[in-house]
Amino acid sequence: MNRIPFLKAISTWQLFQIVRFSSLIATNIFFTKGLLSTAHIGVYESILLIGSAGSAFWVTGIMQGLLSVFSHQKKSAALFNTFLLMTSVSILTTGILLLFTAPITELFRISNTDLFYKLFPWYVIFLLFNNVSYLNEYFFMITARNKTLLRYGFLSYGIQFLLLVLPLLLHYDIVQSIQALAILGFVKFLFTLYTVRKNAEWQIDTSFMQLLLQKSWPLALAMLVSGYANYIDGWMIKYFFDEKVFAGFMYGAREFPISLIMAGALSETLANTVRKDGLNNTLPVLRTQARQLSLFLFPITYVLIILVPILFPIIYNKDFAGSALIFNIYLLLLIPRMLFPQSILMGLGKNRIILLSAILELSVNVVASLTLIHLIGWEGAAWGTLIASVIDKLFLWIYAKKHLSVPLQSVTHIKTWFWGSLFLIFFYMLSYYITTLN
Repeated sequence: MNRIPFLKAISTWQLFQIVRFSSLIATNIFFTKGLLSTAHIGVYESILLIGSAGSAFWVTGIMQGLLSVFSHQKKSAALFNTFLLMTSVSILTTGILLLFTAPITELFRISNTDLFYKLFPWYVIFLLFNNVSYLNEYFFMITARNKTLLRYGFLSYGIQFLLLVLPLLLHYDIVQSIQALAILGFVKFLFTLYTVRKNAEWQIDTSFMQLLLQKSWPLALAMLVSGYANYIDGWMIKYFFDEKVFAGFMYGAREFPISLIMAGALSETLANTVRKDGLNNTLPVLRTQARQLSLFLFPITYVLIILVPILFPIIYNKDFAGSALIFNIYLLLLIPRMLFPQSILMGLGKNRIILLSAILELSVNVVASLTLIHLIGWEGAAWGTLIASVIDKLFLWIYAKKHLSVPLQSVTHIKTWFWGSLFLIFFYMLSYYITTLN
C-alpha cells in the first residue's frame, strides 16, 4: 500500500519534467518560424549555455541533497534555511557571471557582442531569482503535493513560453522577451518566498545548513563533472564554428525527453529500492522494470530515428536540417542509458566510484570530441558524447561485477537490451544512408 503514493509521485514528477521540456521545445519551434534569425538564435542559445553552466550543477546538488535531509514535519526550519542557502549561492554565482562578462564573451567566442551585452545582464537577473525558485517544485514533489506541482508547472512554464514568444509576435525585439523573462523570475522568487513563509519556521539553523552542504557537495561535484560534458561540447562548437552552426548543433544536441525522464526516474527508484530492500531483493525488480521500459522506449526511438530527418526542417526550418544528424546520434544514448549499474552503486552508497567514473567520462568526452571534430566536423562532438557515455556505463558495470560480485546480466534485462540496441543501430544506419543519399 505504501508504494502506491510513491509511484503516483514519480509519475507526477515525470509529467512535470515533460511540461518543462515541452515549453523549451515549443519556444525553439516558434523562434525558428521567422521570429528570430539563425544568428540571433545562436546568441540566445549561447546565453542559455552560459547560464546553465554556472547554475545547473549547484541547484541540482542542493535539491538532491535536500531529498535526504528534509524533515516531513508540518513545519520546520529546513525549508527556510535551504531558501537562505540557495539565495546566497545564487547571488554569488550570478555576481561572478556579471563580473566576468568580458572574459566569458571571449571564451564562448560571441561574435554579435552588441546583442549579447543587451541580453546577458537581463538573463543573469532572471537566473538570480529563478535559481531559488526551483525550491518550489522540489518542495511540492517531496511533500507529494502532486496537483499543486502540476498546476505550478503548467502555469510557470506556460507563462515563460508566452513571455519569450509573444513580444516577438508583436514585432518587439528579443531584448523585450528577455526583460519579460527577468520579471517572471522575480515573480517566481516572490512565490517561493510565500511558500517558505507559509510552510517553514523562520529560524536560522547553521547545523542544518552544514548537513545540507555535506550531503549536497558530492552530488553537485558529480553533476558538475558529468554535466559539463554537454557544456564543453557546446563550447567546442562555438570555438571551431560560427554561431549559425552552433545554433544548429544546440537544437540537435538533446536527448529524447521521454527517454531521459523515464530512465532517470527508474534509476532513482531502483537506487532507493536497493537502500530499502537490499541488493539481492532488488536485482529481479531491476531486470523486470528495465525490460518493461526497454520495450516501451526502443520502438519509439526506432520510429523517431527514421522520421527526424524529415521532421526537423518542417518543425523548425531548412537551416536546421543538419540538426537532425546530431539529434539522431543523441538518440543512440538510449543504449547506455538503459544500463543501470549506477543505481546499484548509489543504493549501496558507492558515491566515490560514481564521481570517479564521471571524471573518466568527461576526460573521454573532451579527447574524443576534439579528435572527431577535426576528423569529421561538427558531428564529432555528438559522437564524443556517445562514446564517453558508453565507457562510463561499462566502467561502472565492470566495477559492480568485480568488486560487488553483481552478475553482468543484472544491470538490465540483458536480452531485451542487446536486441533493442542492435536494432537501434540498424535503424540509425538506415536513416543515415537514406538521408545522405538524398
